[in-house]
Amino acid sequence: MHIITKTSYMYYIYHIPGKKIGCTNNIKRRMRQQGFTEWEILETYEDGWVAGDREIELQKEYGYPVDTTHYMISIQNRFKWNDNARHIFTLEERSEAGKIGGSKTGAVNGKVNRKITFENAQKIRELKGKVTQRKLAEQHGVTTQTIKRIHQNKTYLEP
Repeated sequence: MHIITKTSYMYYIYHIPGKKIGCTNNIKRRMRQQGFTEWEILETYEDGWVAGDREIELQKEYGYPVDTTHYMISIQNRFKWNDNARHIFTLEERSEAGKIGGSKTGAVNGKVNRKITFENAQKIRELKGKVTQRKLAEQHGVTTQTIKRIHQNKTYLEP
C-alpha cells in the first residue's frame, strides 16, 4: 500500500541513450549531478508512484539495468544531509573506502580518481583571496565547488 501525498512536483522519466533510464523531479539538477549534457524526456507524470512504476517498465523494455528500489522509496529513504551530520573521514577510512568504492569518497570500482593531490590542495589554500576560485578550478580541471570545499577545509585534509 502506498501513502498518497499531494505535491507540486512533475516527475520526469528520462533516457540517456546507451546508458540508462531514470526518474527525477528536477531534470536539470539530475543531469548536472550525473554529468550528462544530452538526454531525452520519455514521459512525465504528476504521481511519483506511477512514474517509478513506469521507470522500471521502461528499463526492462529498453534492456537497461533495472532499479532494485522503487523511485519513491529511494526518495523517502534518502538521507537528510546537514552540517551536523557531516563526518570527516580519517586517513584509514579514506584508504579503506578507496578499496571498496563509494560515492562519499569519490571512489569508483575500488579506485579513487582524484585530480588534485594533497600538496596541490595546500597550495590552493595558500592562494585563497589571491586567485579566483574559477581560475584555480580551470587550472586544476575541477569545479569551483571543489576549490570552495578545499578553501573551507572540508576536503583534501591530511591527517
